[in-house]
Amino acid sequence: MKNKIAGLKVFCETCKKENPKCSHKKTYRGRTHVTGTKNKVRIKLFKTDKYEDAVIQFLKFKQILKKTNFELNTLDNIPSLLTVSKSIDEFKKFLSGDGQYIQYKKNRTHAYVKQVSSHINTFFKVLKEKQNLNIESYPISRIGKKEVSLFYDWRLESNMNPSYFNKHIASIKLIFDFVIRHKQINMVNPFIDVVRIPVEAKEITSVTLAEFNSILNSISSDDSFMCVGVNSQRKNMYFNGIKEAFKLLLFVGGRLEEVLNLKWSDIIKIEQNESVFHKIIVKDLKVNRIKKNGSSKLKSTIVHADLMNLLIDLGLHQKIGRNEYIICPDRTRNNKNFISLVSKSFSFFRDKAGVRKDISIKHLRKTYITWVNSINGYGAHIITGHSGYEILDNHYINPNVVNGLEMNLVKYSLIESLS
Repeated sequence: MKNKIAGLKVFCETCKKENPKCSHKKTYRGRTHVTGTKNKVRIKLFKTDKYEDAVIQFLKFKQILKKTNFELNTLDNIPSLLTVSKSIDEFKKFLSGDGQYIQYKKNRTHAYVKQVSSHINTFFKVLKEKQNLNIESYPISRIGKKEVSLFYDWRLESNMNPSYFNKHIASIKLIFDFVIRHKQINMVNPFIDVVRIPVEAKEITSVTLAEFNSILNSISSDDSFMCVGVNSQRKNMYFNGIKEAFKLLLFVGGRLEEVLNLKWSDIIKIEQNESVFHKIIVKDLKVNRIKKNGSSKLKSTIVHADLMNLLIDLGLHQKIGRNEYIICPDRTRNNKNFISLVSKSFSFFRDKAGVRKDISIKHLRKTYITWVNSINGYGAHIITGHSGYEILDNHYINPNVVNGLEMNLVKYSLIESLS
């Protein structure tokens, strides 16, 4: 297309030439004269191959130059020039607390930052496919209701799980909150009032004794390999101490990372009323990650009869107080890889045992909490360390198991109490 705007030229970044005759990918470069000088110019590269977009950006560039008295060092601070690509880069720094965002640093895990970034990238990838949006040149301030509706249309086409899609929405909303608050973008968050996709409540289930024993009995070093990853690499799902790992997870009822990183030094002995008790003291990793004051929350688990028998078999009386892992003390993998192996191993031996119910290693925690609830009823959250019973009721407790208080009710007669 013939260039109709003075100063705007087709440009090849490979050849570094304007109006080239090469076959390389082309962009546009704008050149404008500095008012009040003889030969001074200001030049800016526009990373778009669309002439119409380049014209819009060039005219805006010239307008801002006049407002800033042709000072280029102020252009990066002009909100209206903040592109999608630059916004993503800045937001990643914000999440990590790097550079000028160190004062906003929170205890976010690498996995969380990676997940949020992936959700945001998916959104802009969809926009690239739907309307050929170039994140290198497109101002983030121009994202609006149309783009959001395209993303919702894409969900229907891709049949993405509603719960997973809602996580995308929450992540994408964060980057717009960031540019509005920290980059002074004058816009309304396009995701602020969007309706989340209704999610069908999952049935809360737990592991039965027969299922758990079946899984334990299926464990052996024979036929214990499975193919994992995109390259279908064969990995051994068996390791020494695997049965004890599953039992410890069931008997402690903690999160995977918390339980598998327990050490003998986390166990304390308590003498009270001529009786001896043991407790496991551990940091609440989930709570500590989201707390803002920097202090650590500790939680304790009483060592009940089943847990005590397991710990004695593992050497409690000889090892208590040692700075040594209870499970696989000689592990060679890093903790992240070891935790991943334990999780995959449970699913592998579940399938090998022929257990058809949809359970994973996380259901061992649900099973423990359901058991605590069957004994303590509506005070179960005090034992598990949760902030309230409602959390357990909504996410952990199998409703098909009668709790402690309910069990007490069936022992008494309402009619007799009225007499």
